Amino acid sequence: MTIMNVRFIAVLLILTIGDILFANNTILTDCRQVSDKTDNLTGVITPFSLTGTVARVSTPDTYHFTISDTTGFAAIAMSTNATTSGEGITLGDIVSASGYLDGKDPLPQCTNIVFLSKGQMPPIKTVPIVDIIKGKYDSHIVKARGVIKHVFQDDIDPKFAFLELNDDGNSIYVPTLRENIKGQNLIGAFVEITGRCHPYGNHFRRHIGRTLAPTKITFLTPAENRPSNIPDISNIRRQGPAEISSLGQHSARGMVIAVWDDATALVKTSNNSNIRVEFTSSLLPECGREIDIIGYPTSDLYNINLTGAYWQYAASTNSSIASIKSPILDWQHILSDRTRFNPSLHGKTVNVKGIVRGLTKEPDKTGLITLDADGHIIQINATAHPEILENVEIGCTVGITGVAIMEIENWRPNATFPKIQGFFIVPKTKGDVIILSHPPWFTPGRLIIILAALLLVITVVLVWNRILKAQVERRTKQLLREQIEGIRTKLKVSERTRIAIELHDTLSQDLAGVTFELDAARNLIQNTDEMVRHLDLATKTLASCRDELRNCLWDLRNNTLGDCDMNEAIRRAIVPLIDKPDIKIRFNVPRSRLTDDTAHAVLRIVRELISNAARHGKATTIRVAGYLKNGDLEFSVKDDGCGFGSEPIPGPAEGHFGLQGIRERIRRYDGKLTYSTDPSGETRVSVSMKINAFDTTEDFPL
Repeated sequence: MTIMNVRFIAVLLILTIGDILFANNTILTDCRQVSDKTDNLTGVITPFSLTGTVARVSTPDTYHFTISDTTGFAAIAMSTNATTSGEGITLGDIVSASGYLDGKDPLPQCTNIVFLSKGQMPPIKTVPIVDIIKGKYDSHIVKARGVIKHVFQDDIDPKFAFLELNDDGNSIYVPTLRENIKGQNLIGAFVEITGRCHPYGNHFRRHIGRTLAPTKITFLTPAENRPSNIPDISNIRRQGPAEISSLGQHSARGMVIAVWDDATALVKTSNNSNIRVEFTSSLLPECGREIDIIGYPTSDLYNINLTGAYWQYAASTNSSIASIKSPILDWQHILSDRTRFNPSLHGKTVNVKGIVRGLTKEPDKTGLITLDADGHIIQINATAHPEILENVEIGCTVGITGVAIMEIENWRPNATFPKIQGFFIVPKTKGDVIILSHPPWFTPGRLIIILAALLLVITVVLVWNRILKAQVERRTKQLLREQIEGIRTKLKVSERTRIAIELHDTLSQDLAGVTFELDAARNLIQNTDEMVRHLDLATKTLASCRDELRNCLWDLRNNTLGDCDMNEAIRRAIVPLIDKPDIKIRFNVPRSRLTDDTAHAVLRIVRELISNAARHGKATTIRVAGYLKNGDLEFSVKDDGCGFGSEPIPGPAEGHFGLQGIRERIRRYDGKLTYSTDPSGETRVSVSMKINAFDTTEDFPL
């Protein structure tokens, strides 16, 4: 079993279940049953299953098709979710189609169609129109012959037109695409039309009666050029609009003075009357040419017009029509003191100058522009020849010469007084439209675009600046953190280097001296006095190492270098000696002028000098002073102790390393150490150091 058969069985099963649910156990199995059901809709869903020959396909995608069998014809529409075997169906195919009637739409919906085999088209009968009207051939494809009496445009769908086919006084309407009859002279032609008989109206026209949907129109006898028995429209006199609309075909000859829209023209006759003609064909005549017209008269209460008309160029020129000249008036003549519009200007040639405010570019409305003439809005209609306005753009100033058309409805029974909608102007050629000036570059629309673009640019710049600022701030913070970490690392390295130098220059050398003294004492174990001397010297050296180590540990545990004032830094550096003599400090050197190494050296030197004055000089009062002079740092320590006396100052050989350490520190700064003692015993030790890292010419006197 094939997949298509499975689908077919499934559809039948679904339809059967639906039929049971809707209390309808009948499946329509022939075309006559389906056709009869479409004429008597009951609102109940009814399934169908037909097998027959495809007698008609409306479109290539088979949206509509007709099936015929021995009982007749059935028109069917393909459902949007329908399944089809093969690539499609063509005329003469034998198929099996199934679906349903929903009880509301007269056209059955096909849900599945299966191609069975190729067959032959059933013969098409030629039938009289009267039998079509009686319904004998509903849904059948037939041929009908007759004369086309009337052609008019479908006002619901402008793409369609209706032909009135008449045979022996019986008429039926034939809906067809206007494109199919474009440029043909139809009225009065004897034709044969092949098509399907619709038992209901086309589209929404349910009560138009039975119609014949054509698939082919054959002209058996063409229409006469201008039948002599058709009365002229000029013969219509003193009749009301209802009487005019009931008249049959009339003819007219005149010169085309304006054309617009799809199939409308204004024609001036020999008696200087303006006739608005609505053609059945979208093929329009040229302006300035004389034409013969046949159509149905109607009235707008001002003029007699023709609708459902067809035309042809006149074989000869009527000199009386060609001699009519229309003066060119100013557009303001259109306005009237008594009413808004002056109907007598209908068909007159006028001049207008204004600024283009609107330009329609819709496919079926190209050629419409809105003109601002001194504050009055005027419509320009060049839809018949949109190329006339091809260079016109919004904002430009134009001068236009054209025919003024009064836009008014034709009379209808339900509109006693047709509404006057206004005037519009129809230019004839490109020469009727003169561009006086192009729009300035700086227009309101462009200003809005520029402002919008500037606003967008400003917004983008602000956002971009915000992003850049955030990135800069983030990068700056990162760099600062990196710099701080670098400085911290550098400070740690510098501090470690300084401590290493301190330990190397003091403890390391002192301990080396202790080692030498102990070695010497061991070698002099037989010489007791000399051994004792070396041991004493080693003991003093170890004591000096202990003091130096204590000072280093004190410096590490106390952040004296972090003080912003050198006086406070010196006080904190001599904390271990705080219970000693009275110490007065006046160090007039800004901390910012000294590097950390220089400040540390100064603190160690001052502390060593104060320690010497307290321990060895027995001083009770000590004064510390310092200042900058010509870029050099000079400071001194003065005490009231016993002084140095006449004996040489003890040095490392005697186990005293203080002054030696001071000299070594000063030597790094290319400095100088001097000391003096007066007869009263007051001692002054002065230190001079060069601090090139901080060059200054400012003096800070003592």
